[in-house]
Amino acid sequence: CITASSQARSVPMSPSTPAASPPASAAPQPAASPPASAASVAQDALSAAPAHASTDADEHKTGIDRIIAYLGDEMLGEGAEESFAKIKSMVGEVFVDLYGDEAQDDDLANNLAWNTALIATQVAREKRYPVPPSSGKPFTDRAVLRAAARYALFSQAAYCEGAKEIAKELGLPERHVHYVHETSAVGCPNFFIATDPASRALVVAVRGSASAADAITDASAANEPFLGGTAHAGILKSARQVADIALPEIKALFYDKLLTFFKGELPPLQLIITGHSLGASVAVLTMIILCGKEGPLHTFSRSGAVKCFAYAASPPFEPLSAIPDWVQDNTYSFIHEFDMVPRTTLYSVMRLLVAAKRVTDHVELSQSTRYSYMMAPSTLSKPMPRLDDVADLDEEVTAKWGHKKGIGKLILLFEKDGPAPEPQPWYSSIVGFLSPRKGDADPQPAAGAPAASTAGATSDRAAASDGALAGKDAAPKSARGKEPAQESGSASS
Repeated sequence: CITASSQARSVPMSPSTPAASPPASAAPQPAASPPASAASVAQDALSAAPAHASTDADEHKTGIDRIIAYLGDEMLGEGAEESFAKIKSMVGEVFVDLYGDEAQDDDLANNLAWNTALIATQVAREKRYPVPPSSGKPFTDRAVLRAAARYALFSQAAYCEGAKEIAKELGLPERHVHYVHETSAVGCPNFFIATDPASRALVVAVRGSASAADAITDASAANEPFLGGTAHAGILKSARQVADIALPEIKALFYDKLLTFFKGELPPLQLIITGHSLGASVAVLTMIILCGKEGPLHTFSRSGAVKCFAYAASPPFEPLSAIPDWVQDNTYSFIHEFDMVPRTTLYSVMRLLVAAKRVTDHVELSQSTRYSYMMAPSTLSKPMPRLDDVADLDEEVTAKWGHKKGIGKLILLFEKDGPAPEPQPWYSSIVGFLSPRKGDADPQPAAGAPAASTAGATSDRAAASDGALAGKDAAPKSARGKEPAQESGSASS
């Protein structure tokens, strides 16, 4: 994150992560020096931090404390040092809740790292999950999938800087980009507001994680009361800031565009809020804040004139029973194959940590055996026992830290025959699945099939992942010659 924050933004290279710098083997550019790695930045921090006059407190600082103090707000954005301190405290508390007195064991972190690597190696080697888990119910609303392909373009454009670059990415005249908000502060992502003449919508597009400040927001997993439940505190803070800044712009633009009707121009008919990764989660909560029952734009939800299209959104809220029906009905959250971001919560990470600890507790493995299994399994004298990749948590731990869920219709996109051998940019993957192809027809749901709002994908390549949405679509085979995917099961499992 530290390295990426100092580089020009480009097309994200994975379903949930913006593009990083070129590999070290790439030919160096004479006009620019190569970026420092995160490790070298940390080392600089450790070596530079003691340069000032030391105090008794400095002598007791751990390595991470010294790094935080050195980097601070200046390098990582306003509020970074305070946020890092909260994250460090939370991680320590989680370890105590999971491991009790063993949390103080100096070897614990090292063993967890090795055991997690073992689990990941075995899961991959066994092909334990050939396709993502899904509910198996098809999503048959072709119009939603076409709209999703359109608004994915806006989510991608949010990574651009300035109205000119955004308009170029959208393929629209610059006059359609009305407002651009850019900041480096922790807790407030960049976003822009534009009109889409193709869908007659006013679009608010929130940028995903593209800086160290955004990464800190992602990692701030504390809970905060919201809407009768609890929300991810960092994401909720970001959503409130986006809502506060965007509200006057939205009101003014709808009023101005309404006046153009009398000049022969068609005004926007709907409000679309969209985003990718962190921006997707922020977009969902922003819609609730603006258009909820007590929100300043509540008439949009009452008339069905607002929708949220989220791509790779991390689960921000619990319990789902507290979410109003209009939110569930008008939020479409797309998950690409095995993308970890929509499935990663503090709850799922804690389940993995418990499973990793049990490897040490229940399996006698030397360090050489672990290494041999990962690097040269044929040298082992006996097979490795099966290692669980998840474990149940105590009810008290779950009650304390929560279990966040994805909001809306969670639609999983994947290839029936397994993921592509070469990873693609998230935007290319999404559009590749969702864009209509020549000869596509709108299929009719089978007799007795659920309504579009609770069904799965119209193509074999789109499927739902909230446990109620999943299935095959009737679209042609993909460009790689494989059947399209379906919607999946629980995104937070």
